[in-house]
Amino acid sequence: MAQALTLLLAALAGASAGWIVARRRSPASAWPGSAPGLVVSEASLDWLRAMLGARAVWALSARAGEEADERLTSGDLTLAAHDVAAVEHRLAEARRGGRASVERLGSGTLVLRPRSGAVTAALLPASSGGAGLDVASVELDRLLDALERRPRLAAMARAEAQPGHLESLESVSHRLAFELESLTGGDVIVAITLPTGLTVMGLGGAPDARLEGAIAPPDSPLARAVLDGGTPLHTTEPPLGWRAAERRSQERPAVLLLLEQDGEHLGGVVIWPRGAQLPAAILAHAEAAVRRAGPRVSRACEAYALRSAASRDPLTGLANRRQLQLAMHDARTTAGALVLLDIDHFKRLNDGLGHPAGDDALLHVAGILRHQTRTGDLVARIGGEEFALWLPNTSLAAAAGLAERIRATLERSAWTWQGAPWGLSASFGVAHWGETTAQVDNLMAQADAALYLAKQGGRNRVRQAD
Repeated sequence: MAQALTLLLAALAGASAGWIVARRRSPASAWPGSAPGLVVSEASLDWLRAMLGARAVWALSARAGEEADERLTSGDLTLAAHDVAAVEHRLAEARRGGRASVERLGSGTLVLRPRSGAVTAALLPASSGGAGLDVASVELDRLLDALERRPRLAAMARAEAQPGHLESLESVSHRLAFELESLTGGDVIVAITLPTGLTVMGLGGAPDARLEGAIAPPDSPLARAVLDGGTPLHTTEPPLGWRAAERRSQERPAVLLLLEQDGEHLGGVVIWPRGAQLPAAILAHAEAAVRRAGPRVSRACEAYALRSAASRDPLTGLANRRQLQLAMHDARTTAGALVLLDIDHFKRLNDGLGHPAGDDALLHVAGILRHQTRTGDLVARIGGEEFALWLPNTSLAAAAGLAERIRATLERSAWTWQGAPWGLSASFGVAHWGETTAQVDNLMAQADAALYLAKQGGRNRVRQAD
């Protein structure tokens, strides 16, 4: 078996694989849900074949740079060699650019699902009808999703196989999300309690990718569940409090589970089942997986805190000036924009309302910056009320447009202190490595000069460097 598959299996919790093997020994009707779509192994293909009542199931993939195809098959030993050869000929054709299809062969009905150089297929009995073909298509698509995720899991496993490597919080969160997706067949979000709030660190299935890195509002169902320590909790509300971002799953009730270790609440897990609810036996398996993850999450949180102390602002959790400089001088980046912003009249706010109010206002601005920027951008607090955005491979015009959107959002946002509203605004300076300067080391001075002009021009505005 190929090395990447070995790495993948090592990356997944042994209990998950054990559950899959146990399930395939049970009648397919024992659980009317989905086959385990994540763990691409001979055991999972055996289970999928039994669930579909198929004569054989195939999973083939090839990635750029790999020496050989990866091929897994679960088949009926009574299949004749010429029947197998005919199917594999069709698999090869589908890999070269064919479309999804359902074909009648002498040995049965072949359901083919190709995608991006990979293909999954099931040979069903010739008598299979429309409903059975639809189920097979859905499950083969899930198998394709699993094949696409394997390189990411393998990369995690390779990185963590290095001597002295500590499992990262991102890695353990994604692994847990993938395992729960496999166990339940549902969509999964793993959120961890950090100093900045309950933060989405892992996704499994089809939640909106924009949720990764999002911070759940304190009054959201998930945040309340973590605070109260109740588990499991069923809710029809958007668990993270953002109906638009959770639109793909909001029509299904969610199950909320608590992540904890030695009585400490580490975070929570959201599972949207594929059906109306999780069967009791499957929910028990999911709760056990979350309990097993507790010690790993706890260790990863400790490592995260140590790293953050050196690279993060302790109040907002944003990157600090040192981390900003490292990001701007990353050898892989050859152009980018720097946005500096300064909260207007912050000293007046601090002196008039007190330092706790000033800290709360800084957290309010930091939250807006997080939500307005993209994955790959860096948001930093580099002074008392001064923030910076590093936008690699972004044009000057795009950076200025983002600065204007943030300015308008901050101006419209409702920040209150002790029940009284207080208007906030900020001034912005934008410079670009490539358009306003040929040297990355000049960016800070250029953006600062543009920020000064914005202040001089009346505040609450965006200025670009010449």
